[in-house]
Amino acid sequence: MCITLTSYTITHTLLCPNEIEQEMWTKKLKKYTVQTDFHKDYLTEKLLGRGSFSKVYNGYKRNKRKQVAIKTIRKCNMQDNESFFDTTLNEINILRLTKHPNIIKLYAVYESHKHVNFIFEYMEHGTLADYIKKTGKPMSIPVALKVLARLLEILSYLHKMGIVHRDLKPENIFIQ
Repeated sequence: MCITLTSYTITHTLLCPNEIEQEMWTKKLKKYTVQTDFHKDYLTEKLLGRGSFSKVYNGYKRNKRKQVAIKTIRKCNMQDNESFFDTTLNEINILRLTKHPNIIKLYAVYESHKHVNFIFEYMEHGTLADYIKKTGKPMSIPVALKVLARLLEILSYLHKMGIVHRDLKPENIFIQ
């Protein structure tokens, strides 16, 4: 089980439609993202889910056919909401800091004219919410205790690092 807290830092030309946006993105995203053509490196396939500000796709790294999850955020969502922009940068920082077997791994972040793409390890069994919907019945007590124990272990790890997860829900807990 992994918790989404939604890596490599290489900077090139920042891709933006105008100079004002370029300045904003240069200052805030330069040290966080890979500014190359995302579609040269990755192939997106089916939509796995969507949130208020993002979509998550199943995808592959082209040269290795390695399966990944790709979270895509439209830049216009960030441009209109400064706190969302800061939250996104914070998410990148936290995911780069955490090294725990039960926290989803962030491989890279790509920036383009319109999107920021997070490349995550793929969790083939989906989320806890998917599991609950699929089975249509409550978890057995032993399974629920196992999930809770891992969740508490992860939260303890995060709290020792001074990190608080503020969006803990079944949709953000993945089954390994």
